[in-house]
Amino acid sequence: MTERETITRVHVIAADIGALRGALADYPSTVAGGVRQGKDGRVGVDAYLRPDQLDELRGKSVEVQVVEDATAAGEERQAEVGEGNRYQDGALPKGLGELTGGEQ
Repeated sequence: MTERETITRVHVIAADIGALRGALADYPSTVAGGVRQGKDGRVGVDAYLRPDQLDELRGKSVEVQVVEDATAAGEERQAEVGEGNRYQDGALPKGLGELTGGEQ
């Protein structure tokens, strides 16, 4: 596997939406999901950042909570993916599938 740059998933919290937008203005494509307001009135959003971006963001007037090493989490998920082409013989799944677990 090739070496990858570490990406960290963080939750960024600010006093208000203006402060949050200002702090994240340099990283528009790294924000994930929607803005959520906490019980204390502050707002937060998840973001995916490189180490240099994370260091920069920590210098701004927001709280940064590290959620996970997104690179490692992605590599774990990739390890679950099978090898080869399961549709190589031309057979494709038919129908809507079958519920195999959970509530019905």
